[in-house]
Amino acid sequence: MTENVNGEATEGAQDPESEGSETVDLVAEVEKWKGFSRKWEERSKANLQELNKLKGEKEAASSEELVSAVANARKDAEDAQREAAMLRIAIAHKLTADDLELLTYVPLDELAGAAEKLAARMRRTPDLGQGVGQAAAPQTDMNSLMRKAAGLA
Repeated sequence: MTENVNGEATEGAQDPESEGSETVDLVAEVEKWKGFSRKWEERSKANLQELNKLKGEKEAASSEELVSAVANARKDAEDAQREAAMLRIAIAHKLTADDLELLTYVPLDELAGAAEKLAARMRRTPDLGQGVGQAAAPQTDMNSLMRKAAGLA
């Protein structure tokens, strides 16, 4: 309520000066909130960029892991093929597990030939008749040499 010139109270009429200050306050308040809005918008854009960057790094890391896993799987498959080939060759040439260890570092394309050579060597029988029928040479020891030198022998 405000008073007019006659001292009567009037309702609803406001002081024009106070009306302008409220408008200025409202404009300032709107500008303040616009500023907050822009600040949070910039932060959210920065966070979005960081998120996209991290997603890209994660995808790159997961693709590197996949490449590594594929390489390991291929190596495991090659090792399994080599082991299966070694076992087939060992069975074909009747080699033991100890004989098979000798072929561990032989290239796969040369494995069959090496196993064949090893099996041939293993089939050879030693000549047990070495030295049969021959007399052994007499042993000369120090005592017999002394007797001989003294003329006693």
